[in-house]
Amino acid sequence: MGISASSTARQTQRENERAYVRSLGDRFPLGDAELRKWIWCHDRLQPNSAPTLLSLPDNSDLASLAVWSASYGDYNPYSTDHPRPSINSFSGRVNSAKRVLEAIAIVENEIFPAGLSSRLAQGALGLINPPSRKTPANPTWNPPVSSSIDEISAVEENYYSISPRVDKFMSARGKTSYGYDDFSGDTFEQFLEGISVSCGRRGSRACLSRLFAIVSGGNGGMTQQTMAEASDIIFTTYSLSLAASFMKNMAYLDDENSGRIDWRSFIPEKDPKCMSPMVDSLLNHARTRRKESGQLSNTYFDYSTPNTTPSTASNGSETSVSLQEFLDWSETTAPMMGSALPTFLHVLFTFFSKAEYSETDATRETTFPPGVTPIFIPILTIEKPPSTAKFATSTPTSSFFHEPHWSSFDLFALSCTS
Repeated sequence: MGISASSTARQTQRENERAYVRSLGDRFPLGDAELRKWIWCHDRLQPNSAPTLLSLPDNSDLASLAVWSASYGDYNPYSTDHPRPSINSFSGRVNSAKRVLEAIAIVENEIFPAGLSSRLAQGALGLINPPSRKTPANPTWNPPVSSSIDEISAVEENYYSISPRVDKFMSARGKTSYGYDDFSGDTFEQFLEGISVSCGRRGSRACLSRLFAIVSGGNGGMTQQTMAEASDIIFTTYSLSLAASFMKNMAYLDDENSGRIDWRSFIPEKDPKCMSPMVDSLLNHARTRRKESGQLSNTYFDYSTPNTTPSTASNGSETSVSLQEFLDWSETTAPMMGSALPTFLHVLFTFFSKAEYSETDATRETTFPPGVTPIFIPILTIEKPPSTAKFATSTPTSSFFHEPHWSSFDLFALSCTS
């Protein structure tokens, strides 16, 4: 009798969960499995939540979210092809979380300009004023070693439960106070909107608008200003592409070989002179648009004759652009720029997950969601002259792109315009 009642309760809870997830799917362009993952991850950021699968120091909000995402890993109770649970599943997620934590720490400390990580967490992903959530002294969680698949499945189901939020949904169903018709008043649903926009699910223009807000805004990027510095927009996009390329390479390697990636090759150039033509192209487009009331002009940029004269003036508007000017320029001159933000976030949140990681997977880019074309710094291949190939000890130097090639702004600009 008790077993029957327990089974009925579990079935009811699962039906309620699917109803809640599908209600979110009506408003956010994310699949059921994705929505469930983000429900769980967001709840883990709250005070007094369950500990992570590994011991963590205090981290940035972006790093914490990445670790929770990797900890969730390939868990998907909605999939009929979901593998049988095992202790190895937990071990794989622990390793994934460690790897992504190592990678994002390098990105935040060495590749990103100061403050970009927090602006991404707040301005891009909508983690508004996240609560303090210092991890417990011993947050490592170890499932019991058991040969019983049912026992391991029960442990997984309990650890990855989203019952509190489902129960809240069911108790508030039909009420307007919970904000089902307007997500602007719910920080969790603002987070889902941030994920939807910043990960490319609402189109390139929405991504570009969010990128503009991150660069221009005060209050951690939450408040979009009217204008943004053209050089800041270009440099931020450049940094995101470098970070995505670095993290993709880190995700390819196993634990023993992770040290073989030299992160110093991915550090962005400090005030690169070759950035001037791209910045000037954006500024010239803005000036032309203002002067001709929106009529577009030819705004190509030529790297054969770098402009050494900075586009500055006493008036701040001479070095800054509006959102509409930036959107028009990006869509006509640098169409791949809108992919920088979703590419970085997709690599951060999925490439380190156990389901995604495979050393032999050479087509990882195909796992990007529909409508998102990834942008990475291209791999530069230089053929060695036949006469010296036998005795060569290093790769020949390119005549066009400086070393290290990974951080070449010219290669980034080529990617944006391709």
